[in-house]
Amino acid sequence: FKYLEHSGRLMHLKYPEQAFIAISRVEAAAAKGIVMQLEIHTLMENSLLEVDELIPLWTGAWDAALALTCSGSKLKVSLNYRDNYYYLRFVTNPFPQNAPELTDIANMARRAGMIFNYKADSGEISLCFAGSSSDS
Repeated sequence: FKYLEHSGRLMHLKYPEQAFIAISRVEAAAAKGIVMQLEIHTLMENSLLEVDELIPLWTGAWDAALALTCSGSKLKVSLNYRDNYYYLRFVTNPFPQNAPELTDIANMARRAGMIFNYKADSGEISLCFAGSSSDS
């Protein structure tokens, strides 16, 4: 039931493109045998990024997380809002420190003024970007 609730929340993200990408990646994870745990705590109503700035990074983060998650493994995905920042975070199995899937995203994030981090040994990938005023 929780999975359906959070998947339903994805449909109401600020940009329809975000929802489409997230839901298509959830379906891809299921097809790959990845057990996904979603925790969606914001709809990103107050994102300061325009859709054309956000979507390449949003897509890249989801795709990297899926590429680095082994079939049959668990992938935790959370979207939170705290202190005027949005945090998209993925936690999966440990992956190589120099995983090529992460290089392009790190460069795009740096150019866009966003924060992209990963911890290979704990399997964490996160994207942080600004919002305005309080959000749900």
